[in-house]
Amino acid sequence: MDTVEQLQYIQHKWLPWFYYNASKKVMELLKEQGGSMFIDLLNTMNEDDPQYCCPFDAVDFRIETMEDVDSNVTFCQINMPPIQKPLLCRRVYLVHNEDFSSRFVYTIELTESGEYWICGWSENNTYLIFDGKLTDDVNDEFLQVKKLFLLNSHKISVQISNT
Repeated sequence: MDTVEQLQYIQHKWLPWFYYNASKKVMELLKEQGGSMFIDLLNTMNEDDPQYCCPFDAVDFRIETMEDVDSNVTFCQINMPPIQKPLLCRRVYLVHNEDFSSRFVYTIELTESGEYWICGWSENNTYLIFDGKLTDDVNDEFLQVKKLFLLNSHKISVQISNT
């Protein structure tokens, strides 16, 4: 896997899997290690390549945690390295209520048409697309993610038809 494929794997497979299987531990590790956790992961993914030199620094994976006291919801915003390739995320949000009984992984990802959309991964590995045409305003983006979570949009049942 090249660097872009590895980032896509981390954002769309590894991070949702890790978060849903060990939410509290993930939040602790992100708080303790910050972006270093992703550098360690990339180095581990490439340990068979003696020439590998991670192209990122820990600061490229800037992590901010915000708590909404009114709703008792925590938003962990993970800023990703600024690589603009379709399906890569500029940010990933790990969102949960106080006891982790409600949680979701939101991805802010670039489409083939060059627009950013709010998407995400459910606990049962279902990929959801919520909203598109986001601006570059990170505060507006955060408010949209917050609104989606508080409206329980991540708990909408998904039905698949065979037509």
